[in-house]
Amino acid sequence: MEAVVVAEAAGDRLRIHDVVARRMPSWADLEPLLGVLGRATVEALFCADRLGLGASASVEVADDLLFVDARVDFAKPLIFPYSIRA
Repeated sequence: MEAVVVAEAAGDRLRIHDVVARRMPSWADLEPLLGVLGRATVEALFCADRLGLGASASVEVADDLLFVDARVDFAKPLIFPYSIRA
């Protein structure tokens, strides 16, 4: 598996901010690598439908997690592409 996983240990939670890969790994691929961190809760802060989580509990994460440096001067309003809109 070739992937970059951006994750953060936050108390008893593991927050996965993003997974960058040519082929999205399943949770079965990731869990042995991330499970060693011993967290009771894992939050995927991206569209996680391709992880194959099955009947996992879903909760809304209300944090503002847009990673854009305040020094970046956008000439126009920031618009997300249609491919990532829910």
